[in-house]
Amino acid sequence: MDIDKKAVGIRIANIRDLQNKTLEEFGNLIDGATKSNVSKWEKGDVLPNRRRLKRIAEIGETSVGELLYGDFQLFCFDLFKEVDDELIEEYTELRESDAFSPDRRHDFYLRLYKLIKERNASYEDMENIKKIYKAAFISEHKVEEHSALDEFDMLFMHLDSDIARILTLLKKPKSEFEDADEYNKRKKRNLTSLTSLIEYLKKEVEKII
Repeated sequence: MDIDKKAVGIRIANIRDLQNKTLEEFGNLIDGATKSNVSKWEKGDVLPNRRRLKRIAEIGETSVGELLYGDFQLFCFDLFKEVDDELIEEYTELRESDAFSPDRRHDFYLRLYKLIKERNASYEDMENIKKIYKAAFISEHKVEEHSALDEFDMLFMHLDSDIARILTLLKKPKSEFEDADEYNKRKKRNLTSLTSLIEYLKKEVEKII
């Protein structure tokens, strides 16, 4: 998805206004950027580099993703629209269906957005979000061509997401959990189960390949 530099500029300007800073004062907070730099960002002429984007996001108490793309729900809906255009090109029979009627589309967008939020997806998961949406759309509307392959992709997308969440939890210090002793017990038990599952999968995959 292309980044709307004008929209990013407006968000940066809003952050500066909330801080009640002049262009020069705000630039001093952002790695010593000049007044001219800040002005160009706010006008949408150029984007700050990654380091400066991160600093601006910190000051604005937001994420770099939200700074670049705006509200996460609208970000997801824009991705869904991109996939809809691809689907219409790929599956010509959909052009005559009601799959893309405003009411039906909005309802489907909301359901998929809820699924994606439950999986703790983020702005960095752009391609995975699109793949999940496509597989779900094909399943929902009974599109036959390649549906098994798309379902295959969706299952692996879910697996990747779940594994990432598990690893994130495992890496958290036990001090972040309310019951450290219970955390240690569960971690040990679940790691044992995970190790056994990995060994089982390795054996089964070796049989297949």
